[in-house]
Amino acid sequence: MLTNQLVTSGPAARGGRPRGEPHVTPRPADSRTADSRTAIFGAAAAEFAARGFAAATVDRIAARARLNKAMVYYHFDGKQALYSEVFREIFDRLGGRLDAIARSDAPTPEKLGRAVDAIARTAHAEPHFPAMMAREMADAGIHLDRPIIASMIRVVSGVVGILRQGQQQGVFRDIDPVHAYFAIVAPLVFFLASRPVRERLKTAIADDGAAVDLRAIAGPDAFERMLAEHQHAVGMIVAAPGRVPARRLRPRPPRSSGRRGAASRSRSNERGPR
Repeated sequence: MLTNQLVTSGPAARGGRPRGEPHVTPRPADSRTADSRTAIFGAAAAEFAARGFAAATVDRIAARARLNKAMVYYHFDGKQALYSEVFREIFDRLGGRLDAIARSDAPTPEKLGRAVDAIARTAHAEPHFPAMMAREMADAGIHLDRPIIASMIRVVSGVVGILRQGQQQGVFRDIDPVHAYFAIVAPLVFFLASRPVRERLKTAIADDGAAVDLRAIAGPDAFERMLAEHQHAVGMIVAAPGRVPARRLRPRPPRSSGRRGAASRSRSNERGPR
């Protein structure tokens, strides 16, 4: 078939490469074909995150994947189908995790904590997803087709169901669970999507000598610190009056030595003289 001929021919299949790309040792055709879908998937996610749907092209995706354009169409019907699959794969995987959490026998506040953790860690494990989501929100969601929307609804429903269960049990306050969902998810996506900006802030603050804990901005444990604080904030927001907020799933990361002394002095001052 013509498609198969194109897939096994052309610059990429002959060992050629786009100008400026490093040399890659050609692999057997069967191995290359087996890995091509994964390569295209990763290349597409990177391209959509960097340029958005409108500016991304199948040519650029193929070049990132070091494959010819015909191979992209061999696996996917087009750019929209590829865009849809990247989103749906993540939402479907997350939806499955949330379903399992909702069905568990854990106390409802703990279920919510696990749900927040699952959302945060799924997004963190997919470095291109937060930027893709942020770009799509800026574009008013015009590229979200029905399959993507269906996968998103599964995620929303998973969290909303846990919130409603907590309200029925009297452990969560009477707030709109859909609004609460977006209040939970938006800070996570924004924090992860803002990594390049946070890196620049870290450099600028370090140069300025400001008294700011740089680890909380873009340090190696910045994500864990953010997640611990966010878990606590969510617990405080949703807890019914008089209820203790859902405990953190992880302890608060240790403070730096420079701030530990100040924190200890502050606690001593709060206690007053003995």
